[in-house]
Amino acid sequence: MVYPTSITYELQKMPTTECETHRRALQRKLADSIKKMVPLDDIRILLAEGAKVNEPVVQGLRPLHYAVWQRYLEATQLLLTRGGDVNAVDECGYSPLHLSAEYGYTEVVRLLLKCGAKVDYRPDTGEDFPKTMQGDEPLRLAIRNKHMDIARLLLEHGADPNKRYFFGAEINLVTDLDFLELLLTFGANPDSRDRCGLTPLMKAVRQGCKGMPTALLLLKYGADVNAITDERNDFRTVLHYAVSSGYYDMVNLIIKQGARLNYEEGYDFEKPSPLDLAILTGNAKIVELLIGSNADVNSTSLSLVHHYM
Repeated sequence: MVYPTSITYELQKMPTTECETHRRALQRKLADSIKKMVPLDDIRILLAEGAKVNEPVVQGLRPLHYAVWQRYLEATQLLLTRGGDVNAVDECGYSPLHLSAEYGYTEVVRLLLKCGAKVDYRPDTGEDFPKTMQGDEPLRLAIRNKHMDIARLLLEHGADPNKRYFFGAEINLVTDLDFLELLLTFGANPDSRDRCGLTPLMKAVRQGCKGMPTALLLLKYGADVNAITDERNDFRTVLHYAVSSGYYDMVNLIIKQGARLNYEEGYDFEKPSPLDLAILTGNAKIVELLIGSNADVNSTSLSLVHHYM
């Protein structure tokens, strides 16, 4: 940007500290004007006077952040046209897209994406569970705040449905059935493990009747009915969790979907089988169902059921 001659001359005459103070005041005035949603011509005048579209105002916030925060679409467009960095982040790592995704500003999101906004900001470290609890992506913010249209927009523009967080992948964090289906539709791994080593299907079946819609959806998208936990959870299978729910229909569903009734041959975990667990809980109907489905009655290990208490 070329300053008007008189302003350029005045700035050149100022001492460095005074000049810097003037620049900061100008940036502050630009931010305040955007917050007040002044006419665009007033913003243009400030830019002509030397306000910078990409210079931080405070804590890394650029004028574009303020325009997005105010949902001032016209000012957002103006700043982008004048070279505003659509992917600029503040000191917390928030970009304009983060803000608009979190607060449900669909039209602003559309504009930012059209102007080249990235949909994923945090580098992939290759870790199953990143050590930081910070760094939510725009998609995570949209889903958390139940902005379905924005979540779909982000996925359509390439947002990673399998992004990993401290507690697991996106699919391990979502609780709403509609958002779960959205993620699965765009390629989320239905067998992704959370930090505790559980798959979404394990968590769904242990909820019994309440978890049935989620279980059916996950199975529709190919969730592994024979997934097994590690030693932290005593090598429990999906069927173990279904049995522990006490819900007959859930156990029946998991069996009909091909769940193994016993540990595979060669696996000696010295842990109770699903039949052991059903006997322990005293659920006669589920015991009968398991035996009727050919559960091995000779492999019961009731002396070990204390591991499940």
